[in-house]
Amino acid sequence: MYQRIKEVRKSTGKTQKVFGESLGVSRETLASYEIGRVTPSKTFLQLLCTTYRVNEKWLLSGDGTMFTETKEDAIDRFASEHGLTFYAKKVLQSYLALDAGGREAVDGWLHSFVELSKEEVGEEINPNVTSILTPTLKIEAEAQAVAKFAHDEYIREKSGASPASSSTGLKQKG
Repeated sequence: MYQRIKEVRKSTGKTQKVFGESLGVSRETLASYEIGRVTPSKTFLQLLCTTYRVNEKWLLSGDGTMFTETKEDAIDRFASEHGLTFYAKKVLQSYLALDAGGREAVDGWLHSFVELSKEEVGEEINPNVTSILTPTLKIEAEAQAVAKFAHDEYIREKSGASPASSSTGLKQKG
């Protein structure tokens, strides 16, 4: 564990003095932790993990990766792995930021959109296959519309507007 504390510090590019101060300990105390002369307290280890997003399991045992993945990291990784466009990524971020009511409203709209698309294409859509129903530009426009809808629903929720009136407005648009 002691070497891993040092590894975290070095990954930040900070000196022992600056790193130690950021965690409420002196340079001397941090140096003692890094060489294993003193065992750090649980409070120090928790603060280290929280402050620098360090994976506690990795810090204590060496298992896993050094840093924990934030929601933004996960979204970026997913977007990269699946070749998402800028707008598709924004739609995903907006959707994930919604509460359960907002997600339910978006899900209803998406269900209506897929049903309408099935009618336009004239065939059943396999939900396990991502197929292009319309030209890419139309998909991008729809992604922008979903992002705007998610944003508008969030604003309505925060301003205290009735959810019933917002979902009615959605059905009128579809």
